[in-house]
Amino acid sequence: MAERSVIGQVSTEGGETSLIPTPFANLTLFDIAPNHSELLAGSFVSGTETELPLWLVPLPSGSPRRLGDVNAQDAGWSPDGRQIVYANGSSLYLVKPDGSDVHKLATIVGVPLGPVVSPDGTRVRFTVNDPKTASSSLWELGIDGTGLHPVLHGLRMGDILYFRAYARASQASGFDPRNLRFSERSRMNRCSSRPVRCRFRTPF
Repeated sequence: MAERSVIGQVSTEGGETSLIPTPFANLTLFDIAPNHSELLAGSFVSGTETELPLWLVPLPSGSPRRLGDVNAQDAGWSPDGRQIVYANGSSLYLVKPDGSDVHKLATIVGVPLGPVVSPDGTRVRFTVNDPKTASSSLWELGIDGTGLHPVLHGLRMGDILYFRAYARASQASGFDPRNLRFSERSRMNRCSSRPVRCRFRTPF
């Protein structure tokens, strides 16, 4: 039997895992809505696709809804649930959950991944993979597309930084990734390129 990529759910208190039924051959999870009512996911067939069609999958069940005509390699909700930031190719965009009002924030030198909106809704942080230098870096820009600047440099290609855990639950930590020692960076960044499989995530 061919392997499939599916999404399951389990109680935080433990118990059996149940699959979330969808009509797709394969599905990868990008984010969960702030009110926990929907999953933001991308469907794919072969696994070689770079930009995936985005879908909103209702919880606990229901028919997935296409997010307009949006395709992306990564995406995430804003904390208020009113916008979704997504990466397509070398650019970052914003779109409303009904698929309307798509507009570009910025075009990046490299491949942006793991976009997340700050808890106050004013900034976006994301990882940039640069195939030419085989390196990764953490960048930030305003939600209006202004003020693009680097936050953290010097990572190896594939050391993806994600920070959704902070955006959802750690606003009071005061943690600054610029103060990371090398050993902490190495430990934190041992994760794969999909947010759902990442163990350590970087806060704002």
